[in-house]
Amino acid sequence: MKALIFFLCLCWASVYLQAYSFTTSTQTNLYTPNTLTFTFSNTPLSAGTGTLYIYALGDFNASSEYATLKDENGNSLGNLFASTNQSQSQVSASISLSQASLNSWASNGSISFSLKPSSAVNNIGSPYAYMKLTYTDAVTLATANWTGANSNWNTASNWSTSAVPNNGTTKYNVNINNGSQVTLNTTSTVNSLAISSGNKLTISSANMLTLSNDGTTNAGKLTNNGNMVVNSGGSLSINSLDGTGSIANSGTMTATAGITNNNSVTNSGTMNVNGALTNSNSLANTGTTSVSSNLTNNGTITNSSGSMSVTGTVSNASSFTNNATVTASSTLSNTGTLSNTGTMTVTGAITNSSSMTNSGTLNANSTITNSSTLTNNGTVNASSTITNSSGTLTNNGTLNASGTITNNSSLVVGSAGTLKLNGVSVTGTGTVSNSGTITVNGGSSTFSNLSKLVNAGVLQTANNGTLNLGSGTLNNTLGTIKAENGTVNFSNSSVINNGTILAATNGIVNLKNATLNNVSLEKSSNGQYKQTGNSNMWMMGLIQNNDLLSLEDGAQSIINSDTTIKNLGTGSITVGGTGSDTGFQLTDGKNLTVEGGTIQMNSENKSKITATQLASQFINKGGKLKGAGQIQAALQNLANSSIEADIAGKVLQVLNNLSGIKNQGQLRALNQAKLYLDGVIDNAAGKIEALNNSTVEIASNGSINGGSLNIDTQGKLLVQQGLQAQGLKVTMNNGGNITVGNTLNLDNTSSLALGTSRDTVVQAGQIVNSGVISGSGTLDAQVVNSDGTIKVGNSPGIINITGDLLLGAGSVTEMEIWGTTPGDSINGYDQIIIGGNIVYGGILDVIVDLQKVAIQQLLNIDLFKFANGTASGAFSQIRFWQNAEKTVALSGLHLYHNAHSLSLNSVPEPSTFFLFFIPVFLLVYRRFHSRF
Repeated sequence: MKALIFFLCLCWASVYLQAYSFTTSTQTNLYTPNTLTFTFSNTPLSAGTGTLYIYALGDFNASSEYATLKDENGNSLGNLFASTNQSQSQVSASISLSQASLNSWASNGSISFSLKPSSAVNNIGSPYAYMKLTYTDAVTLATANWTGANSNWNTASNWSTSAVPNNGTTKYNVNINNGSQVTLNTTSTVNSLAISSGNKLTISSANMLTLSNDGTTNAGKLTNNGNMVVNSGGSLSINSLDGTGSIANSGTMTATAGITNNNSVTNSGTMNVNGALTNSNSLANTGTTSVSSNLTNNGTITNSSGSMSVTGTVSNASSFTNNATVTASSTLSNTGTLSNTGTMTVTGAITNSSSMTNSGTLNANSTITNSSTLTNNGTVNASSTITNSSGTLTNNGTLNASGTITNNSSLVVGSAGTLKLNGVSVTGTGTVSNSGTITVNGGSSTFSNLSKLVNAGVLQTANNGTLNLGSGTLNNTLGTIKAENGTVNFSNSSVINNGTILAATNGIVNLKNATLNNVSLEKSSNGQYKQTGNSNMWMMGLIQNNDLLSLEDGAQSIINSDTTIKNLGTGSITVGGTGSDTGFQLTDGKNLTVEGGTIQMNSENKSKITATQLASQFINKGGKLKGAGQIQAALQNLANSSIEADIAGKVLQVLNNLSGIKNQGQLRALNQAKLYLDGVIDNAAGKIEALNNSTVEIASNGSINGGSLNIDTQGKLLVQQGLQAQGLKVTMNNGGNITVGNTLNLDNTSSLALGTSRDTVVQAGQIVNSGVISGSGTLDAQVVNSDGTIKVGNSPGIINITGDLLLGAGSVTEMEIWGTTPGDSINGYDQIIIGGNIVYGGILDVIVDLQKVAIQQLLNIDLFKFANGTASGAFSQIRFWQNAEKTVALSGLHLYHNAHSLSLNSVPEPSTFFLFFIPVFLLVYRRFHSRF
C-alpha cells in the first residue's frame, strides 16, 4: 500500500502566559511517506503544564491506518486517528504534557514533535497535518518604568517598582522614557528593554546589561527608539534588537536571536549577533562584528577599520562598504551597492545584480555570478567558476581565476588590470576587451571564441602554461600575444589581425593552423616559432618577422592574399622538411614578398615555394634566399637581393619557364652547389654568378637579358640547349667554364670577357657574336663574329678557337703587340689560334705599343694560326695604330699570308711574293664578302 503524502499546510503553536504567545514557522515540504517534524521555536524556558493539539486529514478508516506521535527524543506518545475517517473531514487529537517534560524539552528554546503515518495509509484526497502547543508559565513578570531624578540605574527610587530591575523570581520588562539620560553602573539582567525616543542609556565601563531569553514574551528583546551607548569595557547581551533608535557600542554587545536595526548602530567594540542581522538604516563598524546567521542590508553598512564575520547569507540591497575585514561563511547576494577596500572572504556563492566594486581583496571560495556591474580595482581570488551572464565585469586590478570563466556579456581587462587564468578557460558568447594583461599562469587555458576577443594589451603564458586560441578572428591591434615560459597554440580557424606575437624566454609559439594578418613576429632570449607536422598556416597583409620563423616537416604557409613578410633585425625564415613538402604555397594568383633577412631552404626535394597559378610571384626584396630547394613560382629578385645555392652537392631550382625570372639582384651558386634556372631571365641590373666549383644551369633554350654573368675560378655555366644573351656582360675568371648545348648568341649590347689563360673555356656548338669577346681562353666552338668585336687579351693574350672562325663584314678584330712572344702579357702579342678554317672579313686593328717594342723587332709575328685549316676571305680594312685609343696611325708594317698563318713583319718580303699575295688577298676578300 502506498504511503500517505502529507502537505504541511500550516504548523503553529501559541502559548499564552500572561498575554504571551508562540508560533512556529510554516512548513511547505512534501514527504513521501516519511516522518513529519513540527518544531516550536522561541518557547519559554520555564514552563508549567501544557497541552498538544494534533490536527490531520487523511486515510484513517481502518485499524491499521494510524499515525504515530513521538517527542523530540524519539519516545512514542501514542498512535492516533485509527478508524476515524477516510479523507472526508479533519480529525483531531490532544494529549496533556507534564511540567517536567515541557521544562526538559524547552531548555534549549524550542520543542519538536514528529508524526509518522503507518504503511497502510493510502494517498487519498489532499492530506495534511498541523499541531498547536499551549502551556502556562510560573514566572512572575513585572514592568519597571524609569522615573528617576538622577541618571543612576542602580538607585531603586528611580524605578516605578521601587526596586532596581534585576531578574530573579521576578522578570523585568524595563521602559526608559520621560526624556531621561540613564547610566548603567552595575551588572543587571532584565527580561526586555525599551528605550523611547529622546532617551539615552549608557552602559559604563566594566558593567553589563543582559536581556535574558528565558522564553517569556519579549524575552531578550531590546526595543530602542532612543539612544544607547555601550562604553569601552561595558557589555550588552540581548536576544534581539528592534526600534528606530541608535546604539553606539565600544564594549561588548551580544544578541542571541538577531538584530533588526532601523536607525543607527555604531560598533567600535565587539558585537556578537547569534541570529540574523537586518539593517535598514546605518550600521558602522570599526570593531569586531560577528553574525552567526544571515546578514540582510537594506540601509548602509560601513566596515571602516574593524572585522565583520557572517556565518549565514549576506544579502545587500542598499549600500555596503568594507574598508577592513569581512568574512562570510555562506553566500553573498548584492542587489544594491557594495564597495570593498579591505579584505572580504566569501565561502559560498557570490551573486551580483547591481553594483559591486572591489578595491581591496576579495576571496571568493565558490562561484561568482554577475548580471550587472562588477568592478575590480584590487585583488579577486576566485577559486571556482565565474559567470558573467548579462552585465559588465571590469578588472582594473588582479583577478586570479581558478575556475572556468563563462562570459555571455562584457568582460573588460583595463590597462592596469591583470587576469590570471590558473589552467582554466574563457568561454561564452560575450566580448572580452583586454587593455591590460591576461596570463595563463600554468595549466592549459582556451579562449574558445576569438571573434569576441579584442586585445590591445598582452595575452601571455607563464609557469609552463599553455594558451590555446580557438576559432574566430582576434582583433589584436596594439596588442601582444606572448609565449614566455609556456606555449601558444592556434586552432584550425584562428585568425590574428594586427599586433605582435612574441616568443620570449623559454616560450614556444606553434603557428600550426594560424592565420596571420598584418602581424609582427618578435623574439627575445631563447623563444621559438614553430610550425610542424603536415599542417597549414595562412599569411596575409604585412607580417613583420623579428625572429627565426621555422617551417618544418610538412608545414605549409598558405598565401591567399598579397602578403609581405618583412624580416627585421635578426628576422629569418627556415624551410626544412624530411617528409612531406614544406614551405610557402601561393594561391589564387596572389604574391608573396619577403623583405630583408634570410630564407634558408634545407631540402632540395621538400623545401618549396610553390604557386597554384602562373600569375603568382615570389618577390625577394633586399633579402637572401639560400640553400637547396625549389621555387615553383614566377621569381622577382629585386636590387640588393640574392638567390644562392650554397649546400655542397645539392640543387636550388627556380622552376617557372612560362612566367620567367626577373633578376635585379644576384643569382648565385657557390660552395660546390648548383643553381638551376628554368625560364627566360630578365637580368637587367642583375648579376648571375657561378663561384667556388659551383654550377649555374639554365634549362632548355635559355635567354638572359641584361645585367652580368660572372663565372669564377672553377665555376660553371651549363646551358642545356641554346642561350640568347641580350645586353649581358659575361665575365670569366681563369678556370671558369661555360657550356652551351647549342648556340651561344651574343647581341650587340652583350660582352664576353674571358680570363687570362686557356683554361677559361666556353664550349658551344656555335658562338655567334654581335657584341664584344675579349680576354684569353678557349672557345670550344665555331665562332661567327658577324658584326661584333673580338679583342684578344686584356693585355696581350691568346684566344684558342677549336672550330672555324668566321669574321663577318661588319666585324672588328683588335690585336695588341707589346713584344715578340705570343700571349705574353708583358712582352708579347695577341694571337688567335684556329683549329678549323678561318674566313677573313671586316676590320683588323693592330695596336703596337712602341714604348715596349721597336718596329724593327717585329719579324714573323703570327697574329692568326690555323695549322689544320685553310684561310679565305679578306679584311675590308687593315689599320695599324700606335696607341690604344686608335687615334695615331702607324706605318712601316706589313701582313703576309703563309700556309697556316697570317704574319706581321717590319721588313717587306720579295716583290714577287708580295705581288702574288695581292690577287690572292683580293680573291679571298671577294669570296668572303659574298658570304657575309
